[in-house]
Amino acid sequence: MMHRMWDKEPLIPTSYAPRYKQILKASPQVCFRDCLKLLLAPLIPSPKCEPFKPLELATPTVAYIGLVLILYNFKSDTSELSTALLAVTLYMTLAPVGTYLLCRAAKATLTFMKVFSVVAASQIGTLLTLLVPILISHENAFKSHVPFLVALAVFGGLTTIRVCLVIIVSLPVPVMRLIVGTLVALMNLFFVLYLHFAFMHPTFKYGIGAYKSSF
Repeated sequence: MMHRMWDKEPLIPTSYAPRYKQILKASPQVCFRDCLKLLLAPLIPSPKCEPFKPLELATPTVAYIGLVLILYNFKSDTSELSTALLAVTLYMTLAPVGTYLLCRAAKATLTFMKVFSVVAASQIGTLLTLLVPILISHENAFKSHVPFLVALAVFGGLTTIRVCLVIIVSLPVPVMRLIVGTLVALMNLFFVLYLHFAFMHPTFKYGIGAYKSSF
């Protein structure tokens, strides 16, 4: 027996809210949770690698801006910010490209954008490695290498392990896992050391000149 049309349930519920209101209502909470998850993801060693999402570019952007602000604040009177800017920009551009070429040579399954997001997001560890010793003890941050080395072991180590795990899982050949993982880890850690000693430590060429009198 056929039902009459007016006996059927309405296609649009009576409590229907426009789509834009649903997006505005859910957007702040969802975006904040996703952004917080992406910012913390490089610090959590995990081989999990989901397909690339444009929102993942937020973490490299935060890391880049943070590094530029730190290097600008601690630049000396005799050095220009362009030198530090060039170093950070070149690394965050060329390091993902070099890593991707290594992965392609080792027959990895990662896309370029995924490699770029993972490698560039690891600079959150670089940012925290340079920032945390200053926040803990601003006056003694450059009198001893211990705070920096501890921060390097914690933050730099966690982000480097995260990058290596993501890359190693995508490589089918065990020997290439060792080679590529070692090269990427050394490249990431040496860049942190380069920024600290070349641009922030007062005894080196581009180091901040404001603290030279205290040594």
